[in-house]
Amino acid sequence: MFSYKESLNPLIEEVAQLLKKANKPFWLAGGYSLDLLVGKKTREHEDLDFIISRQDQLIFQKTLSGWELQAADPPGTGNLFAWPPGHFYELPIHNIWCRKNETSPWNLEILFSEFENDEWVYRRNKTIRGPLSNFAWQTESGLMVLAPEIQLLYKSRSKRPKDFQDLESVIPFLTAEQKEKLIAWIALDSGSDHPWLDII
Repeated sequence: MFSYKESLNPLIEEVAQLLKKANKPFWLAGGYSLDLLVGKKTREHEDLDFIISRQDQLIFQKTLSGWELQAADPPGTGNLFAWPPGHFYELPIHNIWCRKNETSPWNLEILFSEFENDEWVYRRNKTIRGPLSNFAWQTESGLMVLAPEIQLLYKSRSKRPKDFQDLESVIPFLTAEQKEKLIAWIALDSGSDHPWLDII
């Protein structure tokens, strides 16, 4: 595993240093989180994803006050609306698109994750959950990274080629326990006929 400083995207370190000012937990997610596990950049990435707790969103909103922040509403459609200062988003809103200014690309996405007591909760099916201690792993540099089996669970509903590519890249690096969890979660979430189950 390599440091996020060596991740071929200096924005990871820049954003991580900025988010630290919130003094609240945050986690690297998306394709880069899987690349960190594999130890190399496996494909091109459109943007950078970080997870925060939904309950901490207004704290991070202040931390990112110098950036342009817009909520995707409905999620996944690309319809963006300004995030008013102090406005707290409930479900189904769960992602904020971010850019440094109006001439910069939308290259950062902040994702709200759900937590109950000491458990993380899968937003799409709340029967899928687990202890917060298993939500992430830590790089040598101290960056907290979303557990690969949870990231792949979120990707499993997608039919995008890049998500299948991520699965194929990461499978050799999963432990037997992580594979068992992922298989059980996908079967519960999408059914036992999900095509990924044949190759995990």
